[in-house]
Amino acid sequence: MITDALERLVLPEQTITHTFTVSNVATVSDTFFIDLVNDEALKDQGWIITQSDEELVLQPGEENTFTVECQVPSDAPEGDYEIDMLWYPHKAMPHPNPLKP
Repeated sequence: MITDALERLVLPEQTITHTFTVSNVATVSDTFFIDLVNDEALKDQGWIITQSDEELVLQPGEENTFTVECQVPSDAPEGDYEIDMLWYPHKAMPHPNPLKP
């Protein structure tokens, strides 16, 4: 399970950090894989997008956090932008979660 408020208002030259909490609600340890998609188009427009982890290993009942940081370029036009995040345990099928900087 991953939690965060996913929509933010960001102005040019601002940096925003999204912090997500990942919880292992299973009864066995698991590795959670986190992929950002659709971020390459924004990077091509000058956005700087980084994430703290690409995978987390969690024991049963354990939780941990990871962050995604988005820096908006000074010349970014007004509008809605979206980065999608896929997360999945143990290389199972991805679960999409929209991440809107």
